[in-house]
Amino acid sequence: MKTDVDVRFWPNVDGKGFLGHGRIALLENIEATGSISAAARATRMSYQAPRPAR
Repeated sequence: MKTDVDVRFWPNVDGKGFLGHGRIALLENIEATGSISAAARATRMSYQAPRPAR
């Protein structure tokens, strides 16, 4: 007998979402591609590189 548990959870810190399914997918794609912008494209998320400080 094989038993699997597949659970999604969304922890909140100070009433704000901290880590959900989309963010987990983004982190996995960053690890796979080695690039934040490539990972964002793969997960169809918007990403804008931070601007340098003045």
